Amino acid sequence: MTVYAEVGSSLQQIGGDCPDGWVVMKAERPSSEHTAGMDGTWILSKPIVDLKLIGVEFEGVMCSATKEDMWGLSSVVPWIESGNSTAFEFDNGSVLVLTPENYRAFYEVWASFRASFFNKVE
Repeated sequence: MTVYAEVGSSLQQIGGDCPDGWVVMKAERPSSEHTAGMDGTWILSKPIVDLKLIGVEFEGVMCSATKEDMWGLSSVVPWIESGNSTAFEFDNGSVLVLTPENYRAFYEVWASFRASFFNKVE
C-alpha cells in the first residue's frame, strides 16, 4: 500500500488518495517521533527540551524554574523568613529542603536562572 504523509508532521495515511499538500513516503512511519521530509523519508525529530523544567543545580538538587515553582516559592518565603524550614517539591519532582540558612543563597542562584527566560525590553 502507498503511504502518504504531511511534510513536517508525524501524520501518515496508508492507502487511499493522497491528501492535498502531502507527499508519497518510501515506507511507513517508524515511530511517532519521526516527521515526514519533502523527499519521502522519515526524519527522527529531536525532542523539545524545556530548560525551565530541567532546572538549575543547588546543593546537588536540580531545581526547576516554572511558573508553578515561582508561585510556590513565593508562598513559602514568609514561612522560611519566620525561622522555619520546609521540603519544597519543584515542578520537575526534585525536593530541596529550604532553611533560613540556605534560602538567600538558593534564591540568588534560582532567581538568576529564572530571569534568563524573561524577554528583555530595551
